[in-house]
Amino acid sequence: MYDKDTATNMIQNMIETSLKDIISAYQKIAIECFNKGCTKKVRPSDFQIVDKGSSLFKKYYGVVYDEWLTNDEINFMILMFQRIHVLEHNNGIVISLMDLCIDKVNNEI
Repeated sequence: MYDKDTATNMIQNMIETSLKDIISAYQKIAIECFNKGCTKKVRPSDFQIVDKGSSLFKKYYGVVYDEWLTNDEINFMILMFQRIHVLEHNNGIVISLMDLCIDKVNNEI
């Protein structure tokens, strides 16, 4: 069993690294799929801007994200990209998300 500070640090680290890993994997998949049949040079981060990524696929492949994803899934993507930017620009601190996790840990310890 860990003390509250250790548990809090572990949760914060899991949140930060998991979200970053998921975003990195998405960028890699998106750019690889895009580059399979297109020679246009794009940045992996172009796909974090959901409208821009969807527009790129529409322009070069004739399909948009909402042909593959529901509106809820697209909105979730947008939210996750916003959260990763908050993490990156605030040295890994997302107050509201961290507060929820810390409260949960404190109630279980």
